Amino acid sequence: MLNLFIGKSCYSGQLSRCVHTSSRIHEYKTKKNLNFQLLNNLDHEQLVYRVVELQRRLDSYQMQYDPKHFNGKDKVRVPVPDVSDIIRKRSNLRKIALKFVYTGWNYQSYPFEVSRNRKSHLNNIETNSVERVFMEALLRQQLIISLTGGHFMERAGRTDKSVNSSAQVISVIVRSNLDEGYGVLKNKRLYEERDETTTTDDATQEEKYRIDDTSLDEGELNYMQLLNEALPEDIRVVAWSPVRSNFSARFDCNSREYKYLFRQGTYDVDLMNEQAKKFVGENDFRNFCKKNNENSQKGDMIRSMYTCDVERVEIDPVHPEFTLCATTIRARGFLLNQIRKMMSVLFAVGSGHEDGDVIDQLLDVRRTTRSPAYKLCVPEKLIMANTHFDDVHWRYDHQSLADAIRVVAQRYDNYATRADVLKHMYRGMLEQDATVREAGELALSTSVFPDKKFSEPWLDFDRGTARTLEEAKEKATERQLRRDLEKGNYRTIIERYENEDNNCPANGNSETSCPAESFPAAGGQSKSE
Repeated sequence: MLNLFIGKSCYSGQLSRCVHTSSRIHEYKTKKNLNFQLLNNLDHEQLVYRVVELQRRLDSYQMQYDPKHFNGKDKVRVPVPDVSDIIRKRSNLRKIALKFVYTGWNYQSYPFEVSRNRKSHLNNIETNSVERVFMEALLRQQLIISLTGGHFMERAGRTDKSVNSSAQVISVIVRSNLDEGYGVLKNKRLYEERDETTTTDDATQEEKYRIDDTSLDEGELNYMQLLNEALPEDIRVVAWSPVRSNFSARFDCNSREYKYLFRQGTYDVDLMNEQAKKFVGENDFRNFCKKNNENSQKGDMIRSMYTCDVERVEIDPVHPEFTLCATTIRARGFLLNQIRKMMSVLFAVGSGHEDGDVIDQLLDVRRTTRSPAYKLCVPEKLIMANTHFDDVHWRYDHQSLADAIRVVAQRYDNYATRADVLKHMYRGMLEQDATVREAGELALSTSVFPDKKFSEPWLDFDRGTARTLEEAKEKATERQLRRDLEKGNYRTIIERYENEDNNCPANGNSETSCPAESFPAAGGQSKSE
């Protein structure tokens, strides 16, 4: 970005001379409405100055008013409680699971994580993420009193930026009105030091009461009402359930189901469904994911896909290109960007740009060690449709659910009616000239990709620059070493290399290099770099 200074400064060397040398700069700065004659009299450098100034104002406006750039906690609809309103009595705690729906279009991400690093912690506090908003709603309704101390949330799925969900589940310990009942932690109270281990009394509560016992619900807090009062309209709680003290929404989730919605356009949906079956079963998906530090260090890219179906869900007999289709993928877990990259390959096959053998080629990790350059699908059309658990018994407040469905219906009508207006225009244009239908079909097909990706190849094996799994592991190890050095965790580094010392050539192993050879230097770079 250009550094702009008025007066004796220049545009950081971008311009050959300073703007202040012309007196006309002051003339047009004082005028609110610039006419053509005045702009025509400005020289090139002054016009560049004006364009940069207007662009900065536009960027500032977008940063301030775009929903994606709001501070997450500012979206909560109830105020921070006054000191006099803070609950001071010692309340019992209860572990519960909450099921909620959300549209991620106006959020920068889903997860919210409290870092131990103070600087990054403050940055995370400002993040406009779904979990950040949810956490703030819990705080303001005094269901929790801290972001730490056992109040952290576990989620069933960590969705990407702008991805949606109709069945997200979190588990969290919250304030309760009950003295006993399933999930009530009798020996853990609000504003008291908590022992994180499960006590005998807590276990007895789970043995004494059944999870489907609703006899005590009338005296419990109305969690749905409290949270929906505070949350913005694009996040709605639809059910809750008490859970056992060691329940984890992440690890106790049996399977997760995603749907990617798209219009038929020019795609061969039957061919896509046929080729999608190749994903079913246990496969190595290293060529269908983004390799980050976490999955690279683990090195386990094998996932079991239970189902992968492509079908038409809402058929339009008059204009079949508008037929709504959905790809349903169900598995226990997924890798980063895996579903969207799977969809990119299926779209390449369904459009005729690739044949079905490309899926076999990418699943064969010995044959294809480096993934191609993907034209990645947009995330807005992806939804986490379902999550499956054994140890929950969902319950809901009828009035709160009715209010939630009213909000969703109103939002649907708002978007759907606008879409119908555009579809009406489309039909009118076809009545003028039916031969232009092909252009509309192509536009519907390519809408699953960002505009800037329109002209790029669907799959480019020649341009693929993604790291192999071995390269990603090496890079992740180097990053971790640098972090340990910066934090002064020398003992951790020594222990790691002592464990690997047996593989050192000095000890008779000539197939591997000594770990010390890749030890990061003081400047942060390894010797091999």
